[in-house]
Formats: sequence, C-alpha cells, structure tokens
Amino acid sequence: MNIPPQPHNNMIKTFKTIVMKSLTTITSMLCLSAILSSAEAATIVTATSVVDNSGNEVTEWRTASTTKSADIDGDNIYGTFGGIAFGDIVYGAMTFISAQKQVGPFAGYATIDDVTIGDPDRQVRTTTNEGAAGTDIVMYTFGLNTSVEAWETLRVGIGTDGLNSGVFAPGSIGLVELGGGGGLAEVAATVNANATMDMYFFDVTGGVAAGTQFQVIADSGTGNYATHQLVTLDVAVPEPSSAALLGLGGLALMLRRKRSA
Repeated sequence: MNIPPQPHNNMIKTFKTIVMKSLTTITSMLCLSAILSSAEAATIVTATSVVDNSGNEVTEWRTASTTKSADIDGDNIYGTFGGIAFGDIVYGAMTFISAQKQVGPFAGYATIDDVTIGDPDRQVRTTTNEGAAGTDIVMYTFGLNTSVEAWETLRVGIGTDGLNSGVFAPGSIGLVELGGGGGLAEVAATVNANATMDMYFFDVTGGVAAGTQFQVIADSGTGNYATHQLVTLDVAVPEPSSAALLGLGGLALMLRRKRSA
C-alpha cells in the first residue's frame, strides 16, 4: 500500500531547503567580501569628534564609567583593540613604526588615564614638528598586527590639543593608509586650538590585513606647530546572525500562513 506524502513533512523539507540555501548565500557573500577586501584598499572616512574634552571622555578614555559618545564596540572605553598614549606603552593590535620627536610632559600638559586600566593617571607626552610649518606632516606611523575583516569597522581616534597652549595645536589632523591607495581622511575644519584636549575619529572599512600601515598626518596650526598625544583603535563587529534570524523568522511566518490557507 502506498502512503501519500504528508503535507506537514513536505513543508519541513521545503523549510530545510530554504534554510540551507539562505545559509549558503550568506556564507558566499562573506567569502566574496573577504576576497574583495584583499584585492582592494580600505576606505577611510571622517567619523566624528569629541571637542574640548566633553564630559571628560578624552582624558578618561580608559574609564568605563565615563560615557564615550564615539565608542563603537559597546564597552565604553576607547582603545579596546589597541593604541598608544605617547610616553606610555604601545599595546594591543597597534605596532609602533616611527614618529616625530616626542617631548614632555611639561607643566600644564593634560592629565589622562594611564594605558593600563586601574593605574594612576599620567601627564601626556607629545609628538611635535618643532614649529616647522607644513601640510600633511607625517606625525606617526603605525601598523596593525591583527587583521580586521571586511564586514568589521576599524575606528581610529586621534587625541590632540592637550598641551599648555593652543598655539601648539595642529590646524588639522588626519589618517592615511600606506601602500593601499585607501585615500586621505582629514579633518576639514580647523582643530579647536585652546589647550583643551580633543579627539577626532576616522572609520576604516573594507577590511585591513595584518601588517598594513597607517600614518597620522597633520597641517601646522597658527603657531606653525603640529602635535598629537593619543591614538586609539576600536573595532565594531556586526551581528550577521541577527539578520539571518530575521530572515528565517520571515520564512517561518510565510510557511505558517501557507499551511493555514
């Protein structure tokens, strides 16, 4: 005796087929994204800024209880992925390559969190071009020792204007990827030079391979100086599983409606 196929079993088979096709599509898109990112340079854009140490979030950059308006990884700390406070250690995914002369700290320089969370605060040191006026002055070159995937966003924060006079602040600050043609992303407006520390943030998307190098660049300011005191790295990781679950939920709803009909 032949037993006809049950509609319920057919629906389950159909659902499984759709799920497998959806997962295959998602996997293919992620693989394609990774391949494309390895062939093309990252894209750099100006993201946001924190001016005049608003809410103390620049000087308390490693303090989780201080609100971080530009944090992208959800832990309320700048520099989770890596960074450098000049005069302190380089840590995490950042590798020190070279920098302009470093001086200080001197009286009146900003006091900020130590790199090591929980250690006493410390005054900043600074890079300096020593008053040699110019544009696109290379202030600091660093590398990444850990890759950033194509679906992730690397946010680079640059702290400046933390010295004892606004005359030492740069006119603008920027970030450029070396060797990949990633383009220049530079603060269009003049840095708010008033000896109250600011941070300017740049987003790097499209994937960054381990070993990639970046440069912090600056235009000299009103006193012909270009300086900066802090560079942070954070990475935002999207949740592709959320999108997949939404898609599967929609498919389940469609099948349920079809069954009810």
